[in-house]
Amino acid sequence: MVKIHKKIFINEVLLLDLYVNKKLSQKEIAKQLGYSIDTVKRNLLDYNIKDPKKKGEWITNKEITLTKLQLEVIIGALLGDGHLTKQKYGNSQFSYTSKIKSHVEYVCNYFKEYITNEGIKYVSYYDKRTNKNYTRYLGRTQLNIAFTNMRKYGIPKA
Repeated sequence: MVKIHKKIFINEVLLLDLYVNKKLSQKEIAKQLGYSIDTVKRNLLDYNIKDPKKKGEWITNKEITLTKLQLEVIIGALLGDGHLTKQKYGNSQFSYTSKIKSHVEYVCNYFKEYITNEGIKYVSYYDKRTNKNYTRYLGRTQLNIAFTNMRKYGIPKA
């Protein structure tokens, strides 16, 4: 006989409050809510809620508010070489790649306050399928919940 497990969903706002604001451990949350630690861990992962004791971009950066022009640039970039990329255990970021550095500089100029410390990066890689080296320029923003929300729910209307 196959045992079927029903997925338990914990309210995201409640979980965020207990884990980040009240700084309860996963074990304490599980005990308080009457669930297993595994259920609490899985929900934290599903909601992308990180350990508040660990430092990182996800906690130091508050949600950014993009201007109408910045949103339009993202839409245009996504039609070409722009990407909203989700990190494995973090928020998403906007990135733009091109063979031409001035293209990347032009797009990234609209997001200069959010660009990572590495700035515009020159990237070279070897593709074994084609047996060729490829080069490009890459500009990326910091990780932020605003970009994660764009991936999940689409670009907001300004």
